[in-house]
Amino acid sequence: MAILIAFLGVGAVAIPTGIISAGFVEQYTRIQNQNQVNSGIRGTVSAAVDGNSPFLNLTVQAIETGFQIDVIALVRKGTVILPSDNLVIGESDILLYQIYRHTESPAEAISAVK
Repeated sequence: MAILIAFLGVGAVAIPTGIISAGFVEQYTRIQNQNQVNSGIRGTVSAAVDGNSPFLNLTVQAIETGFQIDVIALVRKGTVILPSDNLVIGESDILLYQIYRHTESPAEAISAVK
């Protein structure tokens, strides 16, 4: 019985978790490689979205074009979500993003959030 439970645990939890993690690492690595090509990119920033945030109720696509940033991931209720263009940002989400190369400094993008 214990062997059956162990196989179910690996099949139902460990393997899907590994697949999801691999997708996140692949996305993050792809963006990091883009940074090496675009040597002007300054860094990675995270921002908590609250009721006063300009990101609230915007789509990822609107944020990327309007704020000149590249959204890498979104943390919603403890779950990491890879962004899609039509994903709407909600209150208490956390954005992980990078600043485009033509932005002067990370402080500019951070000040846009405040």
